[in-house]
Amino acid sequence: MAKNRNKIAFWGIIILIVLMVAAIFIPMSIMRGTMADTVEQLNEKYNEDFLMAWSDIDDRPLSDTFNAIMKSNITGITYEATMTDGEGVIPDYESENKNAAVNTFVEQALPNTLALANLNGEALDLHIVSAQQFSEEALQQVATQLKAEFQLTTVSIDTFQTTEENFTYAAEHYSSYYQRSTLPAEAFDGLQPTVQNFTF
Repeated sequence: MAKNRNKIAFWGIIILIVLMVAAIFIPMSIMRGTMADTVEQLNEKYNEDFLMAWSDIDDRPLSDTFNAIMKSNITGITYEATMTDGEGVIPDYESENKNAAVNTFVEQALPNTLALANLNGEALDLHIVSAQQFSEEALQQVATQLKAEFQLTTVSIDTFQTTEENFTYAAEHYSSYYQRSTLPAEAFDGLQPTVQNFTF
């Protein structure tokens, strides 16, 4: 009788361990498959080569509805993507490509900066993170060039001057894990910046 109980207890423990392992690994396997399917689907839809830099799928591992940040291995641009019932879309794909063109223009005109453009018709809201301070004249010149290059009527520029260390962090972190155009000014508070605001 005791031997039978020991056998039942032994197999009960084995079954419990197997169920616990399955409860951990099955959702992880499903989640990985969903993430891979998402990347493949978005690559095909946008003719891209994406890497999923971040997602909130961990919050719902058995779901195919979640948000993600996709980074292009071709251009380095990051986009906010949404998956709804297995259908992936990047709502701001075209507009973020235009914002990226502005960012590139600004970063070439003002080296050692991180530009975060948000175009809205003929108006541009631009955040510039740098370890250096820019004169109003230098920013005016860039604003004039931007107006000519991108057919703008208004250019608003907020500069966030910080330390070299914080700038290096911002350049790596913000470019990899966020869609640049959607970062609010409050996102830079941790850089302890000196902030200036200009409208041209």
